[in-house]
Amino acid sequence: MGQRTGKLLLSCVLCLTAIGGARADRGLSETVVLQQRLDSLVAGAAGVAVAGIVVVRSGANGEQLVATSGCARFETGGKLCRRPLSGDQLLRVASISKLFVAVAIHRLVESATLRLDDDVSRHLGYELRNPDYVQHPITIAHLLSHTSSLRDGERYWIAHPGTLAVLLADADRFDPLAAPGKHYEYANINYGVLAAVLERVSGAPFDQYMTRSLFGPAKLLAGFNWSGVEELPADMTATLYRRRAVDTEQWQPSGSWVPQVDEFDASPRTSPPPASYVPGSNPTLFSPQGGLRISASGVADFVRHTFVADRGQAALLGPASRRGLCRPMTGPFGLGAESKRLAGRRWCGHFAEAYGLKGGALFDSRRRETLVYFITGYGDEPPLTGSPYAGLDRVEAAVIDAALAAHLP
Repeated sequence: MGQRTGKLLLSCVLCLTAIGGARADRGLSETVVLQQRLDSLVAGAAGVAVAGIVVVRSGANGEQLVATSGCARFETGGKLCRRPLSGDQLLRVASISKLFVAVAIHRLVESATLRLDDDVSRHLGYELRNPDYVQHPITIAHLLSHTSSLRDGERYWIAHPGTLAVLLADADRFDPLAAPGKHYEYANINYGVLAAVLERVSGAPFDQYMTRSLFGPAKLLAGFNWSGVEELPADMTATLYRRRAVDTEQWQPSGSWVPQVDEFDASPRTSPPPASYVPGSNPTLFSPQGGLRISASGVADFVRHTFVADRGQAALLGPASRRGLCRPMTGPFGLGAESKRLAGRRWCGHFAEAYGLKGGALFDSRRRETLVYFITGYGDEPPLTGSPYAGLDRVEAAVIDAALAAHLP
């Protein structure tokens, strides 16, 4: 179904809803129209087929629209769908994980446990400096905003018994031309260092700390690398796919869907740290930069809870932290989130791309609306040309536009 046809159907549904005058019917109709548009995108309407799409949009008063299309898990062979995708299935949300880490850091700043201008060396227990700018401390604010001068290099994680200190000593780890705070360069390693700070100040492994301090208070079913949610049945999880082999660049657009991560026939498999693990030594084991498993509905609840006080609960962050999270520093990022204009509106949040997944978790503070979307796998190279939004491909743009065109219940 083309964009013009989609708009016509949406218009017709709105007309019928107005005549009927039933708000519940209108909400149902809006979901059906949005799902039809997602069905067309899964089939390749934006130039490439995708494995699945899930959209969750919440309004100022908590009203919510959820629409899904496609497959959470294919049968062996990658042709037939074994289980459809839903908004409640947990999946690997890639770099949206960083938004959760940032909120955890801000909550410690609000409790006066940390300060944004703290030299992270005092928390790590060893000195972290760009060797070309040794007089410039690397601060928590620098790490949150990707202005630390750290670079990912060839790797941003290290296996046990390696340590974060050894990882940070890799050659070319620092930008020799930019002092901390002077240049934006997105780097996953920044959030590995922030996770070490969380471990050092709490005395707990990163995964356990996040469950106790954030997921519990926010009432979220979530865990880094499945920590704490290992007992979920397989039908509560979703696999990420591509039509290409793992870790290769050769696409097979007419081929089978190939699982990239989290293919389970039973409960999720976890890789717990060894019993001898020392908090602060190597939190990259928990993938703080991208290893969170949570549902699209869970992400939407978290984003709303971060910014909005409702249902008898205070917002996770106070006003100053919320402003700092979203206000661009040197580059597009604030202290943990990105500000981006989409569909004529200003949004704050985080985007994700890894293992076939692309997605976004966004909040419009003026309208108090939340938008979360995930595309769980591509059949070919994602098409960037023709997208109205810089940095997002045509499928993402079409998903966003379809979600925002629908009226909330």
